[in-house]
Amino acid sequence: MQTISRWLALIAAALAALPALPAAAEEKTPEAPAAKAAPAAEPVHPALWKIADEDTTIYLFGTIHALPARIDWLEGPVAAAFEESGELVTEIVREGPAEMQTLVFDKATLPEGETLRGLLSDEQKAQYEAALAALGMPAQAFDR
Repeated sequence: MQTISRWLALIAAALAALPALPAAAEEKTPEAPAAKAAPAAEPVHPALWKIADEDTTIYLFGTIHALPARIDWLEGPVAAAFEESGELVTEIVREGPAEMQTLVFDKATLPEGETLRGLLSDEQKAQYEAALAALGMPAQAFDR
């Protein structure tokens, strides 16, 4: 059990060390059309983390549920991680859609009378509401 706890702590520390997502780009005034080449698109790669010590290596793979047909995600480091792994552990849903909806609602909602915004500080609540407003989404829709 100590080994599992140690690995979970290591995983949490590794994920916490990841850089924060960049802030939303500032709104800019449109520039006059110019004859500039479009920037090259960056390659698309799924999230993959490697956590290791002297005798154990764990790969955490951020699965992708829907990709355009042109994306070959099982290549490079991801293919190598799958090839090197002795065991694959996945999250597989065995329930049907109706049972899954009930399960998600039971596990992913707050108790009656409790709201997400009620759990936030004033500063966090303002940031949260502003982010949802920028997406055109009502904050009350996510309260439970």
